Amino acid sequence: MLCADKVSFSYGRRTVVDNVSLAVEPGKVIAILGPNGAGKTSLFRLLSGGEEPEEGTVTLDGKPLKSFAAEALARRRSVLPQTSQLGFNFTVREVVEMGRLPHARVDKSVDEEAVVEQAMAQADIGNFAERHFLSLSGGERQRVHLARCLAQVWPGDSTPAESRYLLLDEPTNNLDISHQHTCLREARLLATKGVGVACILHDFNLALAYADTCVVLFDGMVRASGTVATALTAEVISDVFGVEATMIEHEGQRVLVTLARPD
Repeated sequence: MLCADKVSFSYGRRTVVDNVSLAVEPGKVIAILGPNGAGKTSLFRLLSGGEEPEEGTVTLDGKPLKSFAAEALARRRSVLPQTSQLGFNFTVREVVEMGRLPHARVDKSVDEEAVVEQAMAQADIGNFAERHFLSLSGGERQRVHLARCLAQVWPGDSTPAESRYLLLDEPTNNLDISHQHTCLREARLLATKGVGVACILHDFNLALAYADTCVVLFDGMVRASGTVATALTAEVISDVFGVEATMIEHEGQRVLVTLARPD
C-alpha cells in the first residue's frame, strides 16, 4: 500500500496537513474531499514524494517513500497535478509516450506502442493524437495528461509484486460532464486491474459513483473517513462545506442534493 501515517506539514507558521493518516490500497479508489485550502493538494505532495512530512511517515509497500530512486518511484506511481505546463509544442502522442520513459530500459517485452494507443483510447484522445499539445483546449490538455498517467502505471508490464498507484489532483478540472465520467471510469477500471487510485474531487456524486472510500479534510485535519456513503453525511457536509445536503436514491444509486443555506 501507499500509506501516510500521522503526517504533518507546514508552510511557514501555517500547518496545512495536521496528523493525517490514510492508505491507498491496490485495487481500490479513495476520494479526498474538502473545501478550498483544506490541505488536499499538500497531502498529495506528501503522498507523491514532492514534499517530505515534518512529522509522520509516508511509505510505499512498507518502505519509506524517500528511499526510492526517482526512476524506480516513477515506475510505481503516476501523478496528475491540477495544472501541467509544457514549454515545447509536442504532439499529443509524444506527450503520452513520456509516460513510458521510466519503463524504457526495464521491460523489453512490452509493446510500448500498443500501451500508448490504449491509453489514448481510454482517455478519448485518439482522434487528435497528431495535433500539437499547445493547440488544444484546457479540457483536451487535461485528457492528454490523463492518458500520459494511465500509460505510466499501465498494469501488467512489470513484476506482479510491484503494486502501482495513480494520484489524481482534481482530474475533472476543465472537463465536460461526459469526460468527467470517462476520466473516473478509467481510473475505476485501473483499480479493477490492481492499481491503487487516489483522487481529489469536489463533486460528491462523482465520489459516490466511483470511489470505494473517502477522506474529508477540513483545516488540514481528517473530519471524516470511511465508505463514501457513510463519511459524506448531511452533518459532515453542513459543517465542512457550509451547505445543506440530502441523500436520495435514484435508479439504485445514491445521489447527494445540495442547497445553499438560507440567509
